[in-house]
Amino acid sequence: MNNNKIIDQDLKELVKKFAKSDVIRDMEKEYQSNSIKDIETKLIDDNAFLKKAKLSETLLKSIGETLKKNGFRTPLIVRGKKDHYEIVLGRKRLLAAKMLKISPIPCIVLNVSDEDLLFTLLSDINDHKERNIVEMALVLDKIIKEYNYSQNNLATLIHISRPQVTNIVRLLTLPEPVLNDLSSGRLTYGHAKALVALPESIMQDLLKRIYADNLSVHDVEKLVYAYKHDVNDEKFKKKIDSKYHCDSSYARLQVTFKFNSENERDKFLAELLQNKSKKRAPRPRKPSSK
Repeated sequence: MNNNKIIDQDLKELVKKFAKSDVIRDMEKEYQSNSIKDIETKLIDDNAFLKKAKLSETLLKSIGETLKKNGFRTPLIVRGKKDHYEIVLGRKRLLAAKMLKISPIPCIVLNVSDEDLLFTLLSDINDHKERNIVEMALVLDKIIKEYNYSQNNLATLIHISRPQVTNIVRLLTLPEPVLNDLSSGRLTYGHAKALVALPESIMQDLLKRIYADNLSVHDVEKLVYAYKHDVNDEKFKKKIDSKYHCDSSYARLQVTFKFNSENERDKFLAELLQNKSKKRAPRPRKPSSK
């Protein structure tokens, strides 16, 4: 019973801290009490907790063009960091401004601790429908490791299940190129969640197929299942692919063959039917001894 009380208190404290990090409310207060300051973009660094989350150049260019046309409707939130500043809120706009060399940009300077910054970022990311899942993974992982909050409590806080928190944080074990593809939007969360269970060598091969053949999440899940349950025997696959000039794949009770031409496909079908006929052909009867 005492342990339950400790857990309840921890969750209450977490909810209280999260409520303090209500992004909209904080921004409104700061707009009223703080003056807006124009700061050169070269003096504003990327967020230290999020810099591993690479953003699409296409997206940043689009945002930058909009900023050039319409300007900044709201200032960015930054905090002081030695002789520079660090972005708190407005990361996409900052990186877009840097790419298109837009400077200076309007900012509000806050004095924010690392812990409060992480919860502010978590609140902001969680509020966005098109959230960057890598950014969320980085923030959740940092909060768990640095401040000892449990996955259960964080799951309750942002209204997702505990296994979802585990799956999101687990994405950080992906190789850097794969993580970059996920963060930039080239790869979906569903694809990445399936790939994370594979060894890196197998993962890279499957990643190439995802892009070349536009595989769905369901397709990838079947291939991962096949690998994990030894359905996909690579030696057998190579023999089949070489013999029939095709690209074969396996998943539980299903085998798929892809051919480079209709001619190769027809040859395969003809041989398949021929073998089937041979198996069904009746054996010649032995001559009667009578």
